[in-house]
Order: sequence, then C-alpha cells, then structure tokens
Amino acid sequence: MECGSRSIIHMEGQLDFEKVRVTAFNISAKAFEYLVDEVQSIFDANAEIIDDIFPLAKFIIDRSSTVALLVQQDKLWDAEIIFRSVLEVLSKFLIITTQKDEAQLKIKLNEFWSQISDMEYLRYSAAVEKLVKHGNMNDIDTFKKTILTDEERSELESKVPKDKRKLLSNDWSFNGIILSLEKNKDLNPLIALEVLQFFWKMASHVAHGDKVGLNAIRLRDNVPNGREFRDVTQFLKLIKAVTTSCYWVAVQLALFVKDAEKQTTITKHFLDTNMDLTAIHLLVSQEAKKHGID
Repeated sequence: MECGSRSIIHMEGQLDFEKVRVTAFNISAKAFEYLVDEVQSIFDANAEIIDDIFPLAKFIIDRSSTVALLVQQDKLWDAEIIFRSVLEVLSKFLIITTQKDEAQLKIKLNEFWSQISDMEYLRYSAAVEKLVKHGNMNDIDTFKKTILTDEERSELESKVPKDKRKLLSNDWSFNGIILSLEKNKDLNPLIALEVLQFFWKMASHVAHGDKVGLNAIRLRDNVPNGREFRDVTQFLKLIKAVTTSCYWVAVQLALFVKDAEKQTTITKHFLDTNMDLTAIHLLVSQEAKKHGID
C-alpha cells in the first residue's frame, strides 16, 4: 500500500484529503462486502449453534455500515454516537462467545436474553405506570396494556431478585465486561481493550452531550487551523475501528464454531486490510506533524 498511500499527496506535496477519504472508504467497503458473505456463510453452516449469537453479530455489522455511511457524509459526531452502540454490542458479543464451556455459555445467554430483559421490563412497566397515572401521554389505553399486573411483577422480581439485578447491571456494563475480558488470557484482541475502552469513553461523551463532548465539537468548530487534518484523522479512526470490529466478529464466530480454516482465512484478510488502512493513517499523521498539527 506504500505506493498507493503516497499517491494521495498532490504533486505540490499537499495532502489530498478527499482522496484520503475515498481510498480509505473503498478499502473498508470491500472489507464489509467480504465480511457480510463470510459471516452469513458461518451462520448458514452453523445456524443451530449460533442462533442466539447471530443477532449481535448482525447488529454490529449493520451499525458499522451506518457509521461508515455517516463519516462518508462528513457526519463525524453523529457517527461517534452510533459507534458507541457498536462497541457496546461488540463487548457483549465477546463476553458471550469467549466463555470457557457450555455451562458458562448457557448462563451468559440466559442472563442476556432473559434476566436482563426481565429487569428492563420491570423498569419499563414502572415508568409507563407513572406516566399513565399522571396522564402525561397519548393513547393511554394502549400503554396501560403494557403495565405488569401485580402477579406478573412479583413473578419477574422473583426471577431476578434486587441484589441480583445490581450484580447483573455491573457485570453487563461496558466497563464490567472489559474487566472480565482483561482476565481472559486466551483472548486475542484485534483492537487492544484499553483502546476499545478509550474509544467508548470518547463516544459516550458525545452521545451524552456532556461538557467533554460539547467542548470537543466546539473546539473543532472554533479552531480552523488544522481542522482538515483533525477531521480526516477522526474519519480514519472511525472507518478503521468499525472495519476491525466486524473482522473481530467474523474471526470470533469462526473460532466459536471451531472452523480453524475459516478463522485463518479471515484473519489473513484482516491483516491485509489493516495494513492498508494503517498505512494511510500513518501518512496522514506524518503530514500533520509536518504542519505542526497535534
């Protein structure tokens, strides 16, 4: 990719920012096309084994495609918000698929699909009941039907006692999952876990619209010097991160179903794609330093 990456500089020695974006996007688009086919083929051959896991894999790939489309349209901050969802579900996908044995896998799947769902419905029902009580919503009769009866509420509360709910919330939080993954010495991350956590924190600031997130956006808008470099760097970060996330899903699925040949093939494809995207990223970084841009 060295020659190709050098071609994104004008004859005058100036970086062609549009060509950087187009080149990186095209590399990512080809990777997505390849990965969609690979993940689907894994599912087709192992549907019964990964039926409870596939929805998470599909969510990650679909939302990653959305991130790629948003950055192509220069909607970088909007892309960060969707990117956070990608990372959230990727962490859940990883904690499920890296369980050591069938018993632990069943526990995690039950927690994700049943116990957490029950917890959320208890919260939802309580919130709707409060709104209906105060008459603060339209179609009250429709929403009344979604409120749990006392018997239904008691049944769900007995399935997930209050102390268990707090424990589950901690274990299934993004930070809780990362802590668990860090203890897994057999995990081979395609993105370093500390990098994953850093990306998530920054995307969370934007998603929450807190001081850090708002200041990041305002600073970008108010400091024109070097903005093109900062924008294209964020573009490349997002494109590379979501592409790598999808490769990680495909590799992990192949590992989960014990298809060593497919795991090797997908990993090789990832290394080639990653090398190309990294070459572009490094070139942009070098050019930014030449211009005194941090």
